[in-house]
Amino acid sequence: MESDPIGLAGGWNPYLYAEGNPLRFVDSMGLFSINISYYQGVGGSVNIAYSEGTWEISGKFGLGFGGGVTYSPFGTVSPHAKTTEPGYIYRTAIDAGVSTPFGGTSWRAATPNLFDYDPNGYYTELSPPEFGLEAPRGLSVSFSYGWEFGSYFQRALGLFDPTYSASCPVPAR
Repeated sequence: MESDPIGLAGGWNPYLYAEGNPLRFVDSMGLFSINISYYQGVGGSVNIAYSEGTWEISGKFGLGFGGGVTYSPFGTVSPHAKTTEPGYIYRTAIDAGVSTPFGGTSWRAATPNLFDYDPNGYYTELSPPEFGLEAPRGLSVSFSYGWEFGSYFQRALGLFDPTYSASCPVPAR
């Protein structure tokens, strides 16, 4: 039994996120990301991520090789996505990764967001190899460099209603 991954942002009691019954229900959609990419010299990718009430949807056009589909049950939005107001993203990024049905690893480096420029906005992320039920999974091998654009906004995960709880209980299996 664990408390709500979004902490007290989901309410005063972090164990009520699963309809008050965390032994029977799980919040499998509290955090996630999905990435679809294809590069054959020139290509692109689409990424959708949700974390703590903030959605980030972005696309990338650039150069690279490889492609595939990856899903991460604990993926998060990028450091450029603010959690208090909607906005836009435009940056350059380098990505490399491998994912299998059993897990994977990835690396990313990005420049500052030009829509909300911060000279210290460069970031790198390394996801160490993970395997198991909570690991990112899919079928993907890729390396790319390109121009990324997108948007982020705040909406609760359930029914797109801002008054709805950010958790979406699902029966545990």
